[in-house]
Amino acid sequence: MTPGRIFLILHGDLVDLLPTNHRTRTIHYILDRRASIKDIIESQGIPHTEIGRIDIEARQVSFRHIGEDGEKIHLHPFTEQTPLRTATVLHPEPLDSIAFMCDSTVSRLARNMRMAGLDTENTAEASPIDIGRQASSAGRILVSRSHDLLKCRTVNYGQLIRSVHHRLQLQEVFARFRPEDLIVPFSRCLVCNSALVVVDKECIIHFLEPLTKKYYHCFKKCPGCGKIYWHGSHIAKMEKILHSVLDTLD
Repeated sequence: MTPGRIFLILHGDLVDLLPTNHRTRTIHYILDRRASIKDIIESQGIPHTEIGRIDIEARQVSFRHIGEDGEKIHLHPFTEQTPLRTATVLHPEPLDSIAFMCDSTVSRLARNMRMAGLDTENTAEASPIDIGRQASSAGRILVSRSHDLLKCRTVNYGQLIRSVHHRLQLQEVFARFRPEDLIVPFSRCLVCNSALVVVDKECIIHFLEPLTKKYYHCFKKCPGCGKIYWHGSHIAKMEKILHSVLDTLD
């Protein structure tokens, strides 16, 4: 008996996730096994985190849908318009708040996100399945450049970062999640993500270098790891990165 087939129709930038020599807007997939649409999508190299909606004849379906012969399945990318805090067919359990978790493939991005004031933790050393479980149980969006990590069934929300440049990576996160209301620059520890607190100079003066003691008077301290921050010359460079990214969202 000849197996049936379904047609996966890719919208937006999802086509960019296919292998270079197999990029096409419509994938003809042979139904030679019984599999969920999630498994079929990921067999093509697209992590489920990159899908914002799946339509069949204007009807939304979940990742558990089993394809039937002749179906035209429209795959829409996860964009800034995809709901995060209200239930959808693909994500029946919405997020309570917008917070992130970054793995080791985007460590500099994690630092830049904390610089902007976004609640961003690093993943612990663990298996991909356990990392996905960490992020999901904490209600965090898992950010990574690893296709395999974001394909894990334990990952609820995530983002596959496409660029290797840290500034463009930050732009990708901002473009998808539009976190402008959450941005409070230099309010979090760049190392451990704790919210910084203002500290009197006299309380930490014994930790400061001579020139810092002389020229700076306003300080913040991390209650988590103890790191001390002040508005030194490095701030201008960091502000330039942040402003250049925000300008692209206008």
